[in-house]
Parts: sequence; C-alpha cells; structure tokens
Amino acid sequence: SERFYCSHCKKHQDSTKKLEVWRLPLVLVLHFKRFAYSAVLRRKLSQDIQFPLRECLDMTPYCTTNPRLTNGTPCSGQYQLFGVINHMGSMEGGHYTSFCQSPKDGQWYEFDDARVTKVNPSTVGGPSSYILF
Repeated sequence: SERFYCSHCKKHQDSTKKLEVWRLPLVLVLHFKRFAYSAVLRRKLSQDIQFPLRECLDMTPYCTTNPRLTNGTPCSGQYQLFGVINHMGSMEGGHYTSFCQSPKDGQWYEFDDARVTKVNPSTVGGPSSYILF
C-alpha cells in the first residue's frame, strides 16, 4: 500500500488506518458494496458473506469507549441478525428477495414477491446478500 507523507519530517512513513465507532445505532444496518465500477468495466461482486445467525455480532471491539446508542444511552454493543435483503442477477437487471426472522416464532422466512416461505436457517445469506439488519 502507499506510504503516508509526513509534512513534519518530510519523509514517507508507514502508517495504519484505524476506524472506530463513537455511537451505535439502535438497529445496525450493514450495506455491502456489491457493484464495482471502473473506466472500462462494470461488474457485480458476489463474495460469500458469513454472519452469525444464532450468536450476536459484537461491535464493542470497534467502539472508541463503552458502547452507547446515538442518543447517549449505554448499550451492550451486541446485534442479533433479523433480516437480509438479497440481489440476484447482474448489473443490468435482477431480482430482490429477503429473509426475515419472525419475532413471534423465531423461524426464518423468505419473501419473494407475493410468496412467503418458511426456510431452514442454513439457506439465509450467501453470495446474494446485500443488506443486513
């Protein structure tokens, strides 16, 4: 990678980029970059995304201090996945579906246009995952 130019010592130095979160949202929404553009090429990215279905996603390692919500209320920093939006197709067109976990029975369901189907949790996610809730 490129080295950082230090204006103080007038030399290129090794550096580390660090991203920390100051406040967490009540509902965490992760939107993955699924399309790549260049001057001559446009393509869909389809890397498989792994995320916990039964365990919580712990955001505390990425927080600057003890985790807090955007309103300042302390929180655990733990997020349970409850929804996924998928995109199947290409850059020119495609189809969106979603998976959602019912708060009533804890089961996962697939939503595909007017059809709602109960699914095995192992089918949730994959290379079509686009947005996580």
